[in-house]
Amino acid sequence: LGAADYLLKDRLGRLGVAARQAIARRDAERQRREIEAALLERDRQFRAVFENALDAITIVDDERRLVDANPAASLLLGRSRDELLRLRFEDLFPTADRETATSLWGRFIAEGEQHGEVSLLHADGSLRIADYRARASILPGRHLSVMRDISDRRRLEEELSIKNQKLE
Repeated sequence: LGAADYLLKDRLGRLGVAARQAIARRDAERQRREIEAALLERDRQFRAVFENALDAITIVDDERRLVDANPAASLLLGRSRDELLRLRFEDLFPTADRETATSLWGRFIAEGEQHGEVSLLHADGSLRIADYRARASILPGRHLSVMRDISDRRRLEEELSIKNQKLE
C-alpha cells in the first residue's frame, strides 16, 4: 500500500531517522517527477519543431538507413515517412549518382559536417535540387541532415540566364 518503513513500539528511537528517510524519499520522488515532466515537455517542443520545420530533416544511422524524417522531407522526396524509413542514404540519389553519394557519405563521416547542393530523386522520377547542411554524430550512431528545396530557384536562374544570353 506504499509503506516504505515500519517502526516497532519498543524502538521508537528510530522515529527521527525513519521520518528523515521518508522525507528524503518523498523529495527524491518529487524531483524525479519534475525532471521527467521537464524532459517530456522538451521532447514535445523538439518534436513540434521537427514536425513543423519548413526544411526537410532526416536522421540517418551508421549503416546509412533513414531512421527519421519530417513531413518536409516527405514532400521534398515525394514519399511517405514510412516509405522513407525503408530507404538507405544512397536511395535518395539518382542511380547514376549513387557512387558519388557513397563517396559523399565517406567524406561526411570523416569530416563530421558538410554542406552544399545535391540532386535528389523524387518518387515521380524527377530530380530535386537541395541545398543541405549535415552534421555527423548528433547522437551516438545518428547523423542529421537539413535540406532546402531550391529546384524552382535553379530553374528560374537557368531561364533568366537563357533570356540574358538571347538579349546579348
